[in-house]
Amino acid sequence: MYGSDSGVAISGQPKGISATGKDGELAIATQSGIYVMLNGEVMKKFEGKINYTPTAVTASAAGTEIAVGADVSSLIFTGTATQLHSSHFAEQ
Repeated sequence: MYGSDSGVAISGQPKGISATGKDGELAIATQSGIYVMLNGEVMKKFEGKINYTPTAVTASAAGTEIAVGADVSSLIFTGTATQLHSSHFAEQ
């Protein structure tokens, strides 16, 4: 059997998933939220706090920055999985 029996509820189908260089840490973007997971547990989530629809996500190897892209904008988050905060917003 592949994987485990447990699952994690997130608000929608993933638009992008990126692993950081830290073991077990993932950044996930859905149509309505952004999540940082560590070892299968949601450590930080941004739901309803964003005014755009994420289309892609990538994380730095150190896990200190996460970039989220959208059709007309992008957002950079900095920090750690438990202390993540928005640091820069850029419109195209």
